Amino acid sequence: MTQTQGERLIAKWQQRCGLGEWTIRLLLIDAKTLTNGNWGEIHSNDELLEAVMLLPSRRLLREAEQTICHELVHLVNHEQCSLLESVCSGLNARHKTSILGLWATAEERLCNRLARALSNTTQISDPKQFCDEESPLPRGEE
Repeated sequence: MTQTQGERLIAKWQQRCGLGEWTIRLLLIDAKTLTNGNWGEIHSNDELLEAVMLLPSRRLLREAEQTICHELVHLVNHEQCSLLESVCSGLNARHKTSILGLWATAEERLCNRLARALSNTTQISDPKQFCDEESPLPRGEE
């Protein structure tokens, strides 16, 4: 995926997700630098309505589109995450960690399901399969 292709996909899905007031920048990076084998990441500043999306530079467009949708659902859901963190602020550390951990797991499932529905793709079988020099393209994707 090129920078231009990624930016076009972000603009398309940003509007469809109702995030038009946000400024979202794309940074294409080496897949190995993403946390825990993630497909992408989004970092946001709610006060400025700015976000930076990190995506591997060597991705198939259908994978990139699903990942963009996934990351944008995180952004849509961010307000609820902040609210939950505020509610949990008075809890002891163990309970807070437990509740936020359950929330994070549920949110990932939600983002995955909505990303597949939005991008009209089926689940991609191996989330760690990137198209880089060390990992050849899957059969039929060449």
